[in-house]
Amino acid sequence: MKESFPTPQEIASAVEEALARRTHVDYISFSGSGEPTLNPRLTDAVAEIRKITDIPIALITNSSLLIRPAVLEAAAQFDLVLP
Repeated sequence: MKESFPTPQEIASAVEEALARRTHVDYISFSGSGEPTLNPRLTDAVAEIRKITDIPIALITNSSLLIRPAVLEAAAQFDLVLP
């Protein structure tokens, strides 16, 4: 069974809810209990978040997929990449 990922809109909505509960945020970070670069709509998720805030966005990655052009292009959308 193929693992499904949250949609970019679901991610942005969760970020918006979290930001409503915080007074200061340095970065919005993509990480989690799996490799974030496996999400095929990562670029879209970053774009959705940029619509709601100007807080910098970080990618925490094991970097194993950065050799793929589409993943490298997605990583370039982040303000900070931490391999």
